[in-house]
Amino acid sequence: MSEVWSLPEVSLLVNTGKEWVLNLLHGKTEMDRVGILMLLWRIWHVRNELVHSKSAASVEASRRFFCSYVESIATIKYYPQADCIKGKVPAGPMQAQSTKKEAHLEHVKRWTLPPESWVKLNVDGSFDADSRAGGAGMVLRDDGGAIIFSACRHLMTCSSPLEAELAACMEGCALARQWSTLPCIIEMDCLEGVSRIKSETGDRSDVTFLLKEIKRLMHDGVGFKVEHIRREQNFVSHALAAIGRSEARTAVWLNSGPQDIPKLCIEDCNPGI
Repeated sequence: MSEVWSLPEVSLLVNTGKEWVLNLLHGKTEMDRVGILMLLWRIWHVRNELVHSKSAASVEASRRFFCSYVESIATIKYYPQADCIKGKVPAGPMQAQSTKKEAHLEHVKRWTLPPESWVKLNVDGSFDADSRAGGAGMVLRDDGGAIIFSACRHLMTCSSPLEAELAACMEGCALARQWSTLPCIIEMDCLEGVSRIKSETGDRSDVTFLLKEIKRLMHDGVGFKVEHIRREQNFVSHALAAIGRSEARTAVWLNSGPQDIPKLCIEDCNPGI
């Protein structure tokens, strides 16, 4: 199906806990989500057929079914006045997607290398509203994309997603100062967190301590600056934060990382592989 639809790379299919499907769909276009969900549904359907001693459809049959079915319902949605019977139908969203797949991938923003003689720290937080637990993920990379350290932290109690994001930033700054003397760009996909860190006005909220400590670490360090990025540019630290929360794990890895983190870092630098 990846030959005709824009589907995630296999290396991005990371088990980040019970919300892994939501994490996978986050940041995708509507039609990308349709393709992913249809594929997962078909896999489950084939599995049920085999469990009940029925023969499974061939891969090619499933491929033809997908292309025809999804294109039909998408065309009806986007072009309700089209005459499907007479064939007077413009190229549907999924068909256009397959013919422009390479161009689409070129426009998807990816993680970028820091400038020469700089390092880049990506941080992210994970929060579970039911258990009030959180996780923090951090990865520091050099101007060649090599991992200096990756880390995750379990937050036993957390009041909000913002607190998890700022806890990740604080922990990441402290580790970055410990393991690198180069100027550092901090990247976060939490716009509110970036705005509060950059704000020069006083803060009296429940995250005041975290903000003060982050600003102190940045002020005392060498060339720290913080920037906002999109979620798809921050996938590695997002995966680390999910590990910290879902596995209740706190750890630091020098020049490496847990599970598929090193592979994801390579994918960040080489999106075509």
